[in-house]
Formats: sequence, structure tokens, C-alpha cells
Amino acid sequence: MSRYEHGQSYYLDTVANSGIHHRLSKLQKLELCYNITRNSDAELIVDRIVNLFAILACNVHGLRHISIIFGTEQPVLQSKLGKAVENLIKSQSNLEYLELYKFWDSSTEVSIYSALVSQSRSLTFLKILGTKDFHQLLPFLKYCTNLKTLCITPSIPPIKENSGAEYSSIQLRHIYFQHYIEPNMITSTLIPILRMSSQNLRILSLQRVNPHHLDLIARYCSNITTLSLNIAYSQLSHFGKIISNMNLRSLTLKKVLGDTNFCQKSINDLAKSIPSSLKYFGIGFKMLPITLKLFLSECQASLCGLDLYYYFNMIDDSYLQIFIQYAKENDSFRQLRFEDAPSTHLCGVFENPSKLLQHAKSIIPVITKFKFGKDPFDDDLDYSEFAFS
Repeated sequence: MSRYEHGQSYYLDTVANSGIHHRLSKLQKLELCYNITRNSDAELIVDRIVNLFAILACNVHGLRHISIIFGTEQPVLQSKLGKAVENLIKSQSNLEYLELYKFWDSSTEVSIYSALVSQSRSLTFLKILGTKDFHQLLPFLKYCTNLKTLCITPSIPPIKENSGAEYSSIQLRHIYFQHYIEPNMITSTLIPILRMSSQNLRILSLQRVNPHHLDLIARYCSNITTLSLNIAYSQLSHFGKIISNMNLRSLTLKKVLGDTNFCQKSINDLAKSIPSSLKYFGIGFKMLPITLKLFLSECQASLCGLDLYYYFNMIDDSYLQIFIQYAKENDSFRQLRFEDAPSTHLCGVFENPSKLLQHAKSIIPVITKFKFGKDPFDDDLDYSEFAFS
């Protein structure tokens, strides 16, 4: 076990260190990331981790952040670890952030989710990836009255849409679906969670969608202000009709990898359907300079910023000239961000800016880059100087 302090790691013996209990009592952030799927000492490792969690449950009650990403496919070990994590969660008094990558078996799934009730008043962020039993979690979400952000993977096997289950309204404001390949995988999970959160939901992020999902967004997401989608070319026309009636402030659209490129006409039609309320737009599809120029001229929204993703390098002079001209015509345009993908070589571009880029910076206040593959929860949370690995 290690403590992170002022850029250095300090390793503590939880058994031999006589002052460990006092020092642990100040711990606020716990992170564990380990994969023992092919480790011959898997049972020994799990026993030690279970022992560590037992020590923490007895001596640490002020954890605000718990992140446990653990890989094992052995049911006996999954059960041991699941029970230990359950007890650790229940022992905390003010847990705010919980991230779990499914490591428990079916015998402990309900007890893991029921442990959330013990943190019902403090938990604001819940991230559960790799679960195949999301339907077991739904009944417990209603108890988490301060939960604002939920990040999940689809449930497999699917939730039965006509199962007759009734779920209460919840306070969720941000929902992110991650790490799935086929759009159909999320349908049965998406329906109940959108029903439960439709009144309060403000941010929705989906990696892949089909026409049915777009209809669900139109039906349940009238109050959202931020939307992020990976979308196919064939769905752009239907999508445009939906967003034209929404009060969006931020929209990110990425083309599905391997799908047909968006044509100039479809992009032009998209620009005309963007609501005037939009302030920030993320572009994750190819546009030639002439198409970009037409898009910005046809868009009725007065944009404040653009996020440009790695699908196409838009930092060369032909694009910069368009951004500069748009900023001159639109006083509200103040931010231009580029995803720092390996293929874009942004590091060298920003270290040795061209004359045109320097000129652009004098007109557009913020021209910067952001982390490749960054998702909405990558920003570090200011919890404590302590970290565990």
C-alpha cells in the first residue's frame, strides 16, 4: 500500500507499522487497479486485498473517493472480493465518488448495490463498468438522492422492456454510456434510466445510437443542455429534426468509425437544424475547408467555442483562416480546442506556432489542445494528498 505525497510515493506496511491506524484515519481517496486473471498467485493476492479492505473498513471512515478496477474470472475470488468491497462501502460516512469495474459474481451483486444505500445522502458520482446485471442496480438508485452523475456499460442479458417493473424518479443530471460496440446493446438499459431521470437530466453521452435511440432522446430528453453522440451518416437527417426543437448549449457529434463520410449536403442540412441556443460544438467528422466555411455561415447559433476531434486535422492554415474570419464576424467566438491525437502532431504545432496561428491567438482568446480520448470524468478531483495503488 502506498501514500502519495508532494509528488513522491511512500510505501506503508499495514501489518508491521505501529502508527498505521492513525495515519489511515486521514485517508480520503482509495484507488486499486489490478488484473489477476492469469496470475498463478491469484488466491493469495485476493486474500491480501481482502485483508487490506478489512483494515480500511475498521480504521478509515472518511473516504470520499473509491475506485476499484479488478480483473478476475474465478467465482470464489469474485465472491470474496465482492463481500470485502461491500463492507468497505458500508463503513464510510461521506462517500462521494464510487467507481467499480465488475469483479463480483451473481451471489454478491445485490449486496454490492444495496451498499449504496448507506451512502445515499453523500454519493454524487457512480461509475460501474462491465456489469451484466444493471437491472439489479436500478431499484437502489432511487435511494441515492444526491446522485448527479452515472456512467455505465450496457446490461447483458438485456432488461425486459415489458417486465412491468416500476422505477421511481431520480435526480440524475449526467448519464454516460461507455464501452459498447453495437447500438442495440444499450436499448433495454437506456429506456428505464431515461424514464427515471427525464425531469432532471441535463447531460447525455452515447457512443453509438440507432434511430430508436434518437426517438427516445426526443421523448425523454427535452430538458438536456449537453448531448454527445457517435452517429452514422444515415441517421443525420432524422437527428437534425430532433435537435432543432431542443434547447442545447453544447453538442458533440462524431462519425461512427468505418461508416460513410458525411457529405457536404448533409453537413449543410445539419448546420441549418442546429438550435440558436447552441454555444459549443464538437466536430468529430471530416470537413473540407469549403464545407466548414459553409457550415459556420449556415449555422444560426452564435457559437462561443469549437472542439475539434482527431478525425481530421483542422489546424493547418486553410482552416485557421476560416476560424479567424468567423471570430471577426462573431464576437462571442472565444475558444478553439484541438484533440491531441498522435496523428495531428499538435505538440510541435503549439511549441513552434506558425505566423498564422500566432495571429489567430491574438483574435481568439483561447486556442489550446485537450487530451486524446478524454471523457467527461478525466479531470482530477481535489480530494486528498493520499492515493493508493
